[in-house]
Amino acid sequence: MHRRYQDHSNCPLCRKHGEKVSHVLRCQDADAMERVIERVEGPFTNILVKHSTDPCIKAAILKILPALRRGEPITAAEFSTEFELNEAIEEQETLGWNNYLLGRWSPKWQKVQAQYFASISSQKTITVLCIGRVFCCYVLPLSRSPSFCSSYSLPYFPHS
Repeated sequence: MHRRYQDHSNCPLCRKHGEKVSHVLRCQDADAMERVIERVEGPFTNILVKHSTDPCIKAAILKILPALRRGEPITAAEFSTEFELNEAIEEQETLGWNNYLLGRWSPKWQKVQAQYFASISSQKTITVLCIGRVFCCYVLPLSRSPSFCSSYSLPYFPHS
């Protein structure tokens, strides 16, 4: 893998040698796990609420993110069938959960959100795909340094 600011393949989170982006996205380093939970339960949850995210999508996202970090399987049967959310999850399984973690979400997530907005007679147009990009900004930058995020083409936001 090509890294812009790193001349080694050590995971910047757990320091294990020979790791790739797929490992970094799901690294089970204790600090990384803690940061995911902290950011998902804090700023990211607030963003989901602020943008009137479908409660079923919100619940799914808040369940999926920590589960992926822990290495647990995600199955569509565990989730709501309202607005066909389970179909969005099935399609995401096909696209891959690493793509989900990188903000590349199935278009079916958008369809679920649109159906939710229609059900509440909302004129809002925020997209779930935008929320995927916001996720990349708030949850993925788990490293201790901006060079990590630059190396993996991820945005960097200092940790408080």
